[in-house]
Formats: sequence, C-alpha cells, structure tokens
Amino acid sequence: SLIYWIPTDMLMQSTFRLAPDAEARYRAFAGDGVFRFSVGLEDAHDLCADLGRVLG
Repeated sequence: SLIYWIPTDMLMQSTFRLAPDAEARYRAFAGDGVFRFSVGLEDAHDLCADLGRVLG
C-alpha cells in the first residue's frame, strides 16, 4: 500500500485548478489536507499496520 499526505495549500499551488467557489468547498471538506491511500492486494493485517504507522 502507499499512503501519503497532500497539503491543501500545496495542491492549490500546483497545476490543479479550481474555480474560487469550488476551491472554497474543497477547503471546507479537506481542511489542511488529505491522505491519499492506494491499495493493491495486500493482506488486511498489513494494511492495518501501514495505517497505524501513518496515523500514529
């Protein structure tokens, strides 16, 4: 699995563009940022361990 943090400000400074009203809605939803969690065919226990390491 792959887990990483995407800060909202960093995303908004990239080539990703939203209209002002859409950006406001995204910020209301995402707050400071979101985690991207990409899952393959890992064992459920491995996924839980990965999440535990990331979330502390």
